[in-house]
Amino acid sequence: MQSNLLIACEWFNSNGLAVNHDKFLTMWLGNNKDVPTNDLGSIVTSLVHSMKLLGVRIDKDFNFTEHVADIVRGCKWRMIIAVNFPI
Repeated sequence: MQSNLLIACEWFNSNGLAVNHDKFLTMWLGNNKDVPTNDLGSIVTSLVHSMKLLGVRIDKDFNFTEHVADIVRGCKWRMIIAVNFPI
């Protein structure tokens, strides 16, 4: 994983793109007893249980409960605003 991350960082740099190491995330898919370290040499990534990727919240178990909850929460607030502040 370290070598792939370094290749990606080199590609970003060679194409004039900034690398923000604070935004690197690691999500372990598998059983919890084999979780590897999130220290990739000079880069330490945050180990997360879910992340948002292209607008979809993905969790380590590939169930979309958090994603559906985010959608429902957003719709709820839009409905409240639409009812209380009609155009």
